[in-house]
Amino acid sequence: MKKFKEMKVRIILEAKKDFGSILKGNRMTLINDVFCPDTGIAFFSIDYKQWEVISYNQFTGVLDNSKQEIYNSDYVECESPSFIRNKNKNIVFGNVVFDEGAFCVNIIEQSGKTGYDIGNKIPLFDFINIKIKLI
Repeated sequence: MKKFKEMKVRIILEAKKDFGSILKGNRMTLINDVFCPDTGIAFFSIDYKQWEVISYNQFTGVLDNSKQEIYNSDYVECESPSFIRNKNKNIVFGNVVFDEGAFCVNIIEQSGKTGYDIGNKIPLFDFINIKIKLI
């Protein structure tokens, strides 16, 4: 059997009605390897009569400092590599977005002189010391 590359997604579902031990409004987070022949959503669909999809985010392939997986739409804090040159820690905050073929940080705020402007979308791989921030 040919092995597919992994495409991992994080899906947040909300129950549309009570069923079994699940109550209407309960939320469930699934981490799913889309092409896994045993459990992948490419082969086993979501029951849309029971569940509403709240969010669907793709894994970026990057882990933060604490080894948590970073997904599209996560809010992150990153150090700009420019701090190595000027010895100041220049921090940017933003949401991870997919833009022009790459996962990027859409800069919302920053501390220090990072050389970036608010609203810039900088490739995620350009940053170091990445931390997922809970909002």
